[in-house]
Amino acid sequence: MKHMATAKAGVMEEDIPISDHKQAGLPESCVIRVSRLTTLSDRQITRRLGSVAPKQRNAVQALVKKYMP
Repeated sequence: MKHMATAKAGVMEEDIPISDHKQAGLPESCVIRVSRLTTLSDRQITRRLGSVAPKQRNAVQALVKKYMP
């Protein structure tokens, strides 16, 4: 899978490209990298940027289930 991304470490096999970075509230093309996900408490979240398409959400859920059965 070859695509442009803001990921500084280069493209990784399981990167999930965000199909509409503007809808997601991001300034440029970007990827979701499940290996870099973290959790936040509600008080750490100051605002919602946007949302990703169901296709990307489903891909993230599938990878999370793969690594955290």
